[in-house]
Amino acid sequence: MQKANFTLDQLIDEVRKLANEKPDFAYFKPPEARLCSYTRSATSETEGCIFGQAILRLQPELRDSLTDCGIINLLKLLEVIGPYEADRHDCKNKVYWCAYVQNRQDYGNTWASSIDYADRKVNAS
Repeated sequence: MQKANFTLDQLIDEVRKLANEKPDFAYFKPPEARLCSYTRSATSETEGCIFGQAILRLQPELRDSLTDCGIINLLKLLEVIGPYEADRHDCKNKVYWCAYVQNRQDYGNTWASSIDYADRKVNAS
Protein backbone atom coordinates (compact mmCIF):
# COMPACT_ATOMS: atom_id res chain seq x y z
CA MET A 1 0.00 0.00 0.00
CA GLN A 2 1.29 3.43 -0.89
CA LYS A 3 1.82 5.93 1.87
CA ALA A 4 0.58 9.51 1.95
CA ASN A 5 3.00 12.36 1.38
CA PHE A 6 0.73 14.97 3.02
CA THR A 7 0.01 15.92 6.60
CA LEU A 8 -3.20 15.75 8.57
CA ASP A 9 -3.37 19.56 8.50
CA GLN A 10 -3.10 19.56 4.70
CA LEU A 11 -5.88 16.98 4.47
CA ILE A 12 -8.15 19.02 6.75
CA ASP A 13 -7.47 22.13 4.64
CA GLU A 14 -8.40 20.23 1.48
CA VAL A 15 -11.61 18.91 3.06
CA ARG A 16 -12.54 22.47 4.00
CA LYS A 17 -11.86 23.64 0.43
CA LEU A 18 -14.16 20.96 -0.97
CA ALA A 19 -16.92 21.92 1.45
CA ASN A 20 -16.53 25.57 0.42
CA GLU A 21 -16.75 24.60 -3.26
CA LYS A 22 -19.85 22.40 -2.79
CA PRO A 23 -21.45 23.45 0.50
CA ASP A 24 -24.87 21.99 -0.30
CA PHE A 25 -23.61 18.70 -1.68
CA ALA A 26 -24.73 15.57 0.15
CA TYR A 27 -22.86 12.31 -0.46
CA PHE A 28 -24.73 9.03 -0.84
CA LYS A 29 -22.99 5.69 -1.01
CA PRO A 30 -23.40 3.49 -4.08
CA PRO A 31 -26.52 1.30 -3.76
CA GLU A 32 -24.52 -1.94 -3.96
CA ALA A 33 -22.03 -0.86 -1.29
CA ARG A 34 -22.32 -1.93 2.33
CA LEU A 35 -20.20 1.02 3.46
CA CYS A 36 -19.62 4.47 2.13
CA SER A 37 -16.80 4.66 -0.40
CA TYR A 38 -13.84 6.97 -0.78
CA THR A 39 -13.89 6.58 -4.57
CA ARG A 40 -17.52 5.82 -5.54
CA SER A 41 -20.92 7.39 -4.95
CA ALA A 42 -24.57 6.91 -5.91
CA THR A 43 -24.49 9.90 -8.27
CA SER A 44 -22.32 11.02 -11.15
CA GLU A 45 -21.89 14.41 -9.47
CA THR A 46 -18.95 13.15 -7.41
CA GLU A 47 -16.54 10.26 -7.39
CA GLY A 48 -16.63 9.60 -3.68
CA CYS A 49 -16.92 11.02 -0.23
CA ILE A 50 -15.31 14.26 0.88
CA PHE A 51 -12.22 12.53 2.30
CA GLY A 52 -11.71 10.40 -0.79
CA GLN A 53 -11.84 13.46 -2.99
CA ALA A 54 -9.53 15.44 -0.70
CA ILE A 55 -6.97 12.63 -0.58
CA LEU A 56 -7.04 12.19 -4.36
CA ARG A 57 -6.56 15.93 -4.88
CA LEU A 58 -3.50 15.82 -2.66
CA GLN A 59 -2.10 12.56 -4.02
CA PRO A 60 -4.00 11.01 -6.97
CA GLU A 61 -1.79 7.92 -7.04
CA LEU A 62 -3.36 6.77 -3.74
CA ARG A 63 -6.63 5.75 -5.51
CA ASP A 64 -5.86 2.01 -5.22
CA SER A 65 -4.91 2.40 -1.54
CA LEU A 66 -8.27 3.86 -0.46
CA THR A 67 -9.91 0.91 1.23
CA ASP A 68 -13.46 1.35 2.46
CA CYS A 69 -12.85 1.63 6.19
CA GLY A 70 -13.36 4.39 8.72
CA ILE A 71 -11.34 7.54 8.31
CA ILE A 72 -9.21 6.97 11.42
CA ASN A 73 -8.16 3.53 10.19
CA LEU A 74 -7.47 4.92 6.72
CA LEU A 75 -5.30 7.70 8.15
CA LYS A 76 -3.29 5.02 9.96
CA LEU A 77 -3.04 2.76 6.88
CA LEU A 78 -1.79 5.64 4.76
CA GLU A 79 0.54 6.66 7.61
CA VAL A 80 -0.89 10.17 7.79
CA ILE A 81 -0.98 9.48 11.52
CA GLY A 82 0.93 6.89 13.50
CA PRO A 83 -0.76 3.90 15.13
CA TYR A 84 -1.16 5.68 18.48
CA GLU A 85 -1.25 9.28 17.31
CA ALA A 86 -5.06 9.48 17.47
CA ASP A 87 -4.70 9.31 21.25
CA ARG A 88 -2.06 12.05 21.53
CA HIS A 89 -3.53 15.24 22.92
CA ASP A 90 -2.01 17.50 20.24
CA CYS A 91 -3.48 15.36 17.42
CA LYS A 92 -6.64 13.92 18.97
CA ASN A 93 -8.94 16.87 18.20
CA LYS A 94 -7.98 16.89 14.52
CA VAL A 95 -8.53 13.15 14.21
CA TYR A 96 -11.89 13.42 15.96
CA TRP A 97 -12.78 16.32 13.65
CA CYS A 98 -12.18 14.06 10.67
CA ALA A 99 -14.33 11.33 12.20
CA TYR A 100 -17.18 13.77 12.90
CA VAL A 101 -17.08 15.11 9.33
CA GLN A 102 -17.06 11.65 7.80
CA ASN A 103 -19.84 10.38 10.03
CA ARG A 104 -22.11 13.33 9.30
CA GLN A 105 -21.58 13.20 5.54
CA ASP A 106 -22.06 9.40 5.53
CA TYR A 107 -25.56 9.98 6.92
CA GLY A 108 -26.51 12.36 4.11
CA ASN A 109 -25.73 15.72 5.67
CA THR A 110 -24.36 18.40 3.38
CA TRP A 111 -20.65 18.93 3.35
CA ALA A 112 -21.00 22.42 4.83
CA SER A 113 -23.19 21.21 7.68
CA SER A 114 -20.80 18.31 8.32
CA ILE A 115 -17.91 20.76 8.68
CA ASP A 116 -19.99 23.08 10.88
CA TYR A 117 -20.94 20.18 13.14
CA ALA A 118 -17.34 19.00 13.48
CA ASP A 119 -16.16 22.55 14.18
CA ARG A 120 -18.70 22.86 16.97
CA LYS A 121 -17.73 19.50 18.47
CA VAL A 122 -13.97 19.92 18.17
CA ASN A 123 -11.83 22.97 17.62
CA ALA A 124 -9.51 21.79 14.85
CA SER A 125 -8.96 25.11 13.11
